[in-house]
Amino acid sequence: MGVLAMFNRLQINIFLGIILLAVSIYSLVIPHKQNSLICSDIDPKDCYPKSFVPTDQWQVVREGQEVPAGLDFSIDLEKGIKLAKLIEPEVHQTSSVNIKDTSEDTAAALKEAIKEAPKKVVSNYDSEDVEEDSDITALKMAVQGAETQIDVKDALVYITSTDQSDEVLKSSLDSLTDHSHNLKDGVLISQPQYFDRLVELATDKKHSIMVQEMSSRVIAQSLRHNPKALENVQITQVLPKFLAVLQDEDNSVLQKRILGVISSLVQSEVNVAIFKNFKGESILLDNFSKFKEDSKIRALEILEDVKKYNGLQKRSNEDDLLNSKIFKTIQDSLSNNEISDDHNLEKLFDKAVELKSENKHYKTDSQFLQWLSKQVEDRKLNKRDSDYNDELHKKLLEARHVVFGNPNALRKAFVDEL
Repeated sequence: MGVLAMFNRLQINIFLGIILLAVSIYSLVIPHKQNSLICSDIDPKDCYPKSFVPTDQWQVVREGQEVPAGLDFSIDLEKGIKLAKLIEPEVHQTSSVNIKDTSEDTAAALKEAIKEAPKKVVSNYDSEDVEEDSDITALKMAVQGAETQIDVKDALVYITSTDQSDEVLKSSLDSLTDHSHNLKDGVLISQPQYFDRLVELATDKKHSIMVQEMSSRVIAQSLRHNPKALENVQITQVLPKFLAVLQDEDNSVLQKRILGVISSLVQSEVNVAIFKNFKGESILLDNFSKFKEDSKIRALEILEDVKKYNGLQKRSNEDDLLNSKIFKTIQDSLSNNEISDDHNLEKLFDKAVELKSENKHYKTDSQFLQWLSKQVEDRKLNKRDSDYNDELHKKLLEARHVVFGNPNALRKAFVDEL
């Protein structure tokens, strides 16, 4: 009987060892088929492979990297970094099977091993999530493990501790970024004891650009389309801070994130009124020329949202005045060649066409007309270029005559294009 038990244990060890090896090899090899690079928005020179390549040594897992399953994971809370490496052979052996002397058949022993494996391999994995009938699936899940992530409440505690290192802040903010889309977590994040700290991290220049960027992103995501979270925010204290830092910000990423926060705050008639009291419209328009291209588009979207919340009795007069200023700002931006990307150029131009079509009395600047004529002529000469945008060319040509000039000259203009 003892020999039979030893033979059964040997069979089980070999069987599970083969499964573990196959799962590890499969999960490690497949992700490397596409190994493109990830480059930081803040530092374009900081690039690294999209797929994490494990070794038998602990390595830092960078933001956005795809991590293969079947690895050991760890997190350094002092530095706020995630680490991973290949599972050592001893781990496979000890985590796969630990069977007592028994006369049960192989299947029963395997089921018991699977039941225990998750507890030994992955401490934060809940074995109750696995269906009892899916033996092989359960074993695979236990072997693969899971990437360690800081709990939302722990992350909030970490960021409120002022003696935390920059790396711990980044790791905590990274976890909050994942949680902030959730409405319930958004309400928690918006609690004053946490939210005030996030605002300080986002607006105080003593913090790194990455910490400011991540904090702004968490704020915007937790408030957007989340009325309960927005109710927790003292907008009269928060909004002026972001409007102030926006005026002095030159970093393209931070500009966009700050505007994202402002956009998430301006979601009600009351908040729009506060935005106007703090000269929000003027700040966006006055700083429009220094905004990077994506931020220009975001600023226009905010101004459109503001108009939606204008009171009906005020809408016609206030909208007309605001639209007139927007039209002038767009003309200046285009004629000064502040836009190089065709997609962004088309968005701004479409808005100018819309405003002029609805308000014929708006003045068209001569400098803008010169820019428009040059755009049409230059694009006509560049028709053979690989990046030639025929649709935008036709749109510029048509608007040049129909919207901003003489509609009767359009037919001749199309003939000249042939």
